[in-house]
Amino acid sequence: MGRRRQAGVAGTAVGALVSAILLPGQVLVSDASWRQDEHVRTRLGTLDCSRASGFATRGAGRLVGGSLLGDDPGSLAVVSGVTVTSDGARSQAHGPAERVDSHTWANPVELTALGAVRLSSTGTLDDALEVGAGNTIGTVNQVGHAESSGPSYGASGVVSDSGAVMLDAQTSTSAPGLGTLRLSRLVESLTGRAVSDIVAGVSDLSLGVGAVASRAGLDACRQAWDADDPGALTRQYAVAGLDADLESPLVTGLGTAGRTALDDVLGTAGGLDQDADVVGDIGSGVSALLDPVLGGLRLGLVSVSGPSVTLDLSAVRGLLSTTVSDDDQTVRLDLATGSVRIDLAALLGRAYGGRGMQGGAGLNELDPNTELVLNDQVTTTLVARLGEALDGWVADVVAATRSALLAARVSTTVRITLQGTVKPPLAPPVTLDVARLDTVVEGTLADLLAGGGSVTAAVQMLPAPLGLGALVNALVSPLVSGLEGAATRGAGKVVGDALQEVLLSDDSPLGELGSTLSAAVGSAVSALSSVVNAYLGPDGLVSVVANAQNRPVGGGRYAEWETGRAAVPTGQYDVAALSLRVLSTLGPERSQSLELARASVGPSCPPGEVTTQVCADY
Repeated sequence: MGRRRQAGVAGTAVGALVSAILLPGQVLVSDASWRQDEHVRTRLGTLDCSRASGFATRGAGRLVGGSLLGDDPGSLAVVSGVTVTSDGARSQAHGPAERVDSHTWANPVELTALGAVRLSSTGTLDDALEVGAGNTIGTVNQVGHAESSGPSYGASGVVSDSGAVMLDAQTSTSAPGLGTLRLSRLVESLTGRAVSDIVAGVSDLSLGVGAVASRAGLDACRQAWDADDPGALTRQYAVAGLDADLESPLVTGLGTAGRTALDDVLGTAGGLDQDADVVGDIGSGVSALLDPVLGGLRLGLVSVSGPSVTLDLSAVRGLLSTTVSDDDQTVRLDLATGSVRIDLAALLGRAYGGRGMQGGAGLNELDPNTELVLNDQVTTTLVARLGEALDGWVADVVAATRSALLAARVSTTVRITLQGTVKPPLAPPVTLDVARLDTVVEGTLADLLAGGGSVTAAVQMLPAPLGLGALVNALVSPLVSGLEGAATRGAGKVVGDALQEVLLSDDSPLGELGSTLSAAVGSAVSALSSVVNAYLGPDGLVSVVANAQNRPVGGGRYAEWETGRAAVPTGQYDVAALSLRVLSTLGPERSQSLELARASVGPSCPPGEVTTQVCADY
């Protein structure tokens, strides 16, 4: 047998696992799709992988791990995972597991049982993890497989007893997701400080983790034959979703700003009858309509009753406590509760070149040990998405308010006294109040602006001094129809134009509503991006790594598994779908890690080396 070299790691394309996620209707249904073909060539007749035996192998899968869970094996009963080894003659499982076949064991985990797991700090995992929040509660699996002929694999997460991943574009939304990790609670338990004292502008922050899975496979015979064989070792992972959920008064403040500005609109509409300019414009406008038909009459006292405006803003107020989002649903903001959900899988996947369901942006197919930080590029995208969502909301609020104003019912009455000069017999001419024109305007503001609405006008003769009735009647009667017609044809537009200036112009409360909300949105977007960056930025409190691997092909390292107590031994190859480190900026001595869906294979030993130290426990 030729000289053995450290095995290279196969490329990190998600391969069969990710194709099961990305391609609609395609599901990996048996571990045949995971295993490698037998290597039938021989080197000088010393090794034939088609009839190999005597290999010591190992495969393991574990759903949840990391320093956050501590070192007490008893506390990890429900997430101890499963480890299967072959000593070169027979396969066996270590720890609680259900036998699937002669080489495979599984240890399914009810997600609800995770709450009993003790944390390295005080409390249990239930204090930090809300299992099933926003997901379907169910059972996920942990699988190990080891054969003396060389093949081994480990798998965890949404996988079958045979190690096949049960995720695809149709079922991933209903597959058991891990739940919601309350990062704010973890930070507070580790620091003793409220999260709002550490990061201003946020009262709670969580990570919603969807369905996850990983698989590592190794053919020890192929590796012994050719250490550089790219098919000897495979590592894959899948992440169906990752969301950041935060609660912030910055968001509820937007609704508060909107309600304050809306009250100004309502106050202006309700006080129009006390607005001297509006009343004056209506009175002078209706009076001007009569000038061409006054004949021998002239205008006397003009009085305006109203305008009264009945304004319904209930639809607008509903928008101030609604949920808004950008077009791609990357960000969602609940203005009533102050909660914000950011689709990190889409946001970060787009930035780092990952893929998701049906080919969209997501966290699959990323390079090994991709740290999902909010760098400048991602922050810019986040700001754009928040701005898109909230700018659209501002436009909707302004448009709804404008529509409510145009639909408002308007009622006003203009009373104009008409004066005339009459000459009694044997007496000098006298000027008298001879008639009164009442013009009543009703309708929506939109109708009035269009020249419609209901307008009625009526001339009423006033009592004349004794002996002058006939003269007054002769003066007024020929002009009545003309006066009523002029008022009827134009008074509605006069009232509408007067109200438009104070209710719909750029310097009206409606115009100020838009500018007020736009200013509040600008401040909120900037503050929210800073809040999220404080958690997930380059110097944030939380570090998230996708496709965590030790010694990956092409270089790169996952420090957690390279050195220290958690270091992976030579010849062992691991992969975790996600690895989270809380308080990462404080250094390894104070930070805590949590690994999700970890799979492991190796070390493996060829025949004749199974008693060496690296395989002594097999």
